[in-house]
Amino acid sequence: MEHYNEEQEIDLRQIWEIIKNEWLLLVTVVMAFTIISMLVTVFMIPEQFSATGKIIVIKQNDGDGDVSLSYSDVQLSQKLVQTYSEIIKSELISDKVIRNLKLDISNAEYNSMLSVNASGNTEIMNIKVVTEDPYLAKNMVNEVIDVFIDEIDDIMMINNVSVLNWAKLPNSPSSPSLIKNGAIAFVLGIMVGVGLIFLKIILDTKVKTQEDLKSIFDYPIIGKIPELDIKQKGSYYYGNKRK
Repeated sequence: MEHYNEEQEIDLRQIWEIIKNEWLLLVTVVMAFTIISMLVTVFMIPEQFSATGKIIVIKQNDGDGDVSLSYSDVQLSQKLVQTYSEIIKSELISDKVIRNLKLDISNAEYNSMLSVNASGNTEIMNIKVVTEDPYLAKNMVNEVIDVFIDEIDDIMMINNVSVLNWAKLPNSPSSPSLIKNGAIAFVLGIMVGVGLIFLKIILDTKVKTQEDLKSIFDYPIIGKIPELDIKQKGSYYYGNKRK
């Protein structure tokens, strides 16, 4: 005799019927995930503020009146962007920024708050700081730019950095996003809910239909016992007729 839990083919219509019959479980799981996500986002995850400044690595006027840029000058500036990014993250810069702003953080914390990247294949560098304090985010970016410009001339023996824009005070938090987290929780809730529904079906070994009997015994069904509904002592209902 074949075991009842062996694999059976289920078409899309059957899957839809299963989900439709267990809609309450699915809705409950999705709502629970979404509500919990929103509560955690609002009450447990601290707000983060980001401030960004931009600098550009470009050839400066060398004093002889020639201010034109060659293709090799542009290529050199683009290659220096990666080098300058590592210099900004170095302890030479971080120690001075921490000391100037009188911050009680380590170099590792400094680097976790700071990100430096190029704008595509350009000579422009974005310097961003993310913290829970919007004023610290702005002040730290601007101090990093100040210290870097002061030090780069001594380090590279060249003055080729200009400020495109200083960081401004962020007006609103950059994270967490209530909508984003809620949407992720909603999708995750659907996945978990559907998984629970199918797990419930798989673990349910009760025989409910003639098809279930056929799958177990592999014999045709030749008869069906009608429902017998006892209503009161001494009498019973057989189909629609009282006996």
